Amino acid sequence: MRRTSFAPLFILTGVSFVASPLDSQTGTPAPGKSALLIGISTYNHPDIAVPAGAPPTGRFDPAITYPDLKGPKFDVQAMKGLLTGDRFGFKDEKRIHVLLDENATRAGILAAMQKYLVEEPQPGDTAVLYISSHGSVRVDPKGHGDLFVAGYLENTIVPYDWYTGADDIFSRDLRHVFNLAAARGIHVTAIFDSCHSGSLSRGAAKP
Repeated sequence: MRRTSFAPLFILTGVSFVASPLDSQTGTPAPGKSALLIGISTYNHPDIAVPAGAPPTGRFDPAITYPDLKGPKFDVQAMKGLLTGDRFGFKDEKRIHVLLDENATRAGILAAMQKYLVEEPQPGDTAVLYISSHGSVRVDPKGHGDLFVAGYLENTIVPYDWYTGADDIFSRDLRHVFNLAAARGIHVTAIFDSCHSGSLSRGAAKP
């Protein structure tokens, strides 16, 4: 079975702290704006040896392939240009964080979301998450049901290191991050340019 999807890329930049401008009406610090932009273009990795004892199924099924994508790195550039333009006013480019290809592993993506969507923004800030990549549909890893039982599938983002057996970024992973951000009063806008993205934020808290 051949499945096609899209995945995000991250390029992590150094951490910087910039004094927030004052709100012209109240004289208090204005809410900050930051973004995490992920683009993954490279998926057609060389074959690797299947780990000893691992069955040729799941990520090691030779029938599952994810072709390279042409758009993600350009999508990330375009989104950065849009956010930093006059319309949206993300003026501090040091708060625009990017992950691309080999930096957009499963671990890298999760760590970047925790840092740039939950830990660094302050209450009242706006944070944008943008992902351009392959997406997929996976059975719940807890083993409930089977591939065709409604309610036991999750939409996912396919990370750069999928070919090593690394798991996808599941909707439950994203939901966890979004709920942590909401609990801190951070306003998150998430944009997914990938297949199977319809329910990636399902279950996230609503203000």
